[in-house]
Amino acid sequence: MTEPASPTAYPAVNAALHDFLASVQAILGPHLYGMYLVGSLAVGDFDPGSSDLDIIVVTDGALPEDRIVALREWHTQFSACESPFATRLEAVYLPQDDLRVSASATSRYPQVERDRPFFVEPLEAGWSVQRYTLREHGIVIAGPDMRALLDPVDPDELRRDGAITVQTWLDQAEHDLTWLDWARPRPYFAFVVATLCRLLYTLETGGVASKPAATRWAQQMLEDHWADFIAHSWVARNEDGETSPDDMDTLVAFIRYSAERYVARGYRFAN
Repeated sequence: MTEPASPTAYPAVNAALHDFLASVQAILGPHLYGMYLVGSLAVGDFDPGSSDLDIIVVTDGALPEDRIVALREWHTQFSACESPFATRLEAVYLPQDDLRVSASATSRYPQVERDRPFFVEPLEAGWSVQRYTLREHGIVIAGPDMRALLDPVDPDELRRDGAITVQTWLDQAEHDLTWLDWARPRPYFAFVVATLCRLLYTLETGGVASKPAATRWAQQMLEDHWADFIAHSWVARNEDGETSPDDMDTLVAFIRYSAERYVARGYRFAN
């Protein structure tokens, strides 16, 4: 399988991707169809010191159970290694045919997230964002160009998925104290605010932006009091400690504001 010599402008990233590809090739063999970078490396604003490696691994079909077990073992080893990306890897493994459709609520796929070890579950509700990024901006690590294989993602699908996320978060923020506890650490508080900015960007434009680009857009386009709150929250992504009660109250208000904007455009979460 052909591999670009330098898929990114970052030598440390390229070295990590080379090792990742070699390991996955050894595990999957002929089942490996392609490997692609999405996330901030694809859409811009990558920070070598803090950004994740977001990888989509495409397979020729559903993986046999023994290959899933081998992937679990390898990811467990990788998460404990000395790579700067050992704790900053987000990856999903899915069949080629499943790339072309919306995320299924029942199909289960091997995945790993920054704060969650290897698991096999359905894809997240906002999977359309990953499909959009893969087709429009994805960086080939190995395999064919996805633009020739994937149809454009309907902007309305992006907005529908955004509505699910926003209104699910609103329900949790208003009725689930454990969700508020999860969002209270400063980096997670910043993550929620930046993600809401991305969802509002998608609502208004039908496109996808990185978190930094979306926060800049929101500061320019939203009312001044939200712009100040967003600027304040962005600093929190690199801070320790917990978010103040006042900021948590404003976070819930910002979630409610975002949900209201989606509802005003006709997008509602349907159980």
